[in-house]
Amino acid sequence: MLIAVLEKEHQAESNPLRIRLRNLIRRMKSAAFCGIPGSGAGSRFYPRALLNDENFSPRATALLLLASDKSADVRALIEQAFVDDDWSMRAAAVQLIARPQYALWRTRLLPALHDTNKKVRFRAAAVYLRFSR
Repeated sequence: MLIAVLEKEHQAESNPLRIRLRNLIRRMKSAAFCGIPGSGAGSRFYPRALLNDENFSPRATALLLLASDKSADVRALIEQAFVDDDWSMRAAAVQLIARPQYALWRTRLLPALHDTNKKVRFRAAAVYLRFSR
């Protein structure tokens, strides 16, 4: 279903899908505190500011949720997200560069710093600063 949302094959209603995805993310974050080694791995990469933005699309939320999948299909969807018309898709793709497995896209940060949307630019700057430490 998440891939269908990303590929615009399934029309996601923002509110019901967003509520379900936020609840899933909250459950994943709470798993980080349960004391099982590795149970919260990767949960710190879900950006609260993006997900709490009322204009953040369900497609972008689905992209963030699918990001742990290492398949070629998901990598292709992430690659397309960098040039998507939707600012939230571009911001989500930029956010994913912070993950070690997506370091190959670090060259996408510089163009993102000049994006037409300030939220994408700010996200790119934050990821860039993370790497400059």
